[in-house]
Amino acid sequence: MYVQQALDHFTKEHGKPFYLKEGLGITWPAPSQFKDHVINILLHMRSKIGVDKEEVLLGRMAPLVAAVVAFSASQGSGA
Repeated sequence: MYVQQALDHFTKEHGKPFYLKEGLGITWPAPSQFKDHVINILLHMRSKIGVDKEEVLLGRMAPLVAAVVAFSASQGSGA
């Protein structure tokens, strides 16, 4: 979501800097845990694809979230 905001900004005002703090806003605090990232993505996608029922949204998004988790696990801890 934040990358999209930055891209939208630079397509309109390529000469001005993009301030992430302004992009975060007060309704979308920066996630600090993985579950918060997932919840933010689900809330964002719910509004983008116009799904009112959580079951339908989770059914559509579960494979994508699972793929991200599998990919992340395959990369190791990185520590």
